[in-house]
Amino acid sequence: MRAFPFVSTSVLLSFGSLPCFGQCPNKCSYNGVCIGLACECASGFTGGDCSLRSCPSGSAFSDVAETADTAHQSAVCSGRGACDAGNCACNVGFTGIACERSKLEN
Repeated sequence: MRAFPFVSTSVLLSFGSLPCFGQCPNKCSYNGVCIGLACECASGFTGGDCSLRSCPSGSAFSDVAETADTAHQSAVCSGRGACDAGNCACNVGFTGIACERSKLEN
């Protein structure tokens, strides 16, 4: 996913993409650009029509290693919370913008 800073049509032209809002769902909610018949969402947005706020990601607390030297891949809400309208709702025992820190109980 590429991020497009939306300032003006001339900025969009510098990326080589024309906003063809009539061909994409919901005109990409004005949070993305239309590439063919699909929306490519700007940073911070997701969904087929770019209408949903995306949540921050962090290193996963647990995951499956893909190679011998690769572990703790990036995951939405660090894999320890649920995305709710662009904000992470952290599981019990976790905190932080991306649920990236564990809470120590006293």
